[in-house]
Amino acid sequence: MREKIILTPAGPEDAERLHAMSVQAFLPLYERYHDDGTNPAKEPLSKIEAQLRDPASDWYIIRADGAAAGGVRVVREHTEEGAEICRISPLFVLPALQRRGIGSAVMQQLFARYGAGIWRLAAIRQETATRRFYERCGFRATGKELPVNERMTLMFYEKNGDTHDEQGFA
Repeated sequence: MREKIILTPAGPEDAERLHAMSVQAFLPLYERYHDDGTNPAKEPLSKIEAQLRDPASDWYIIRADGAAAGGVRVVREHTEEGAEICRISPLFVLPALQRRGIGSAVMQQLFARYGAGIWRLAAIRQETATRRFYERCGFRATGKELPVNERMTLMFYEKNGDTHDEQGFA
C-alpha cells in the first residue's frame, strides 16, 4: 500500500524539528563532499528560524502516513515582467524513508499548489540519482554550474511551470 504523503505548513515552533531532520538527511552528503559553506547539515538553527519568518519563503514538513519524513522549502520570487518563480531549497527525505516515492509525491503537490511559471533548484553534479530524479520531475539543466570544492559541483536546473513530462508531473 502506498503511503499517504501530506505537506504540512511549518511555523516557528517547527524550526528545531526541521533543523534536526535536515542534519540527519544531509550529513551523509557532507561526509562525502565536505561542503562546509553549502551543506544544510552545517547550517545553524538560526538560519531555518529566519527562513520561517521570511514572507517569501514557505517551509513544509513532509509527512508520510502522519509521521514526519522530511522537509521542503519553496522561495517565491518574480521576474522583472512579474512572472512567478519558485525555487526549491532544500528538499529532503530522511535516509530511512528514501526511495519510496515520497519525493515524487512532494514534487507533484508543490507543482499543483504553486502557479509558478518557472521552477528552479540546484543539485550536486556528482549525485547522479538525485539529478535523474529531478529530470524525471521535468527539470532540465541550465548549463550553469558552480564548483564548490575539488569534490563537488552544483548544477542549476529549471522547469517551465506549464509543461508536462512523461511521468505526469505538471
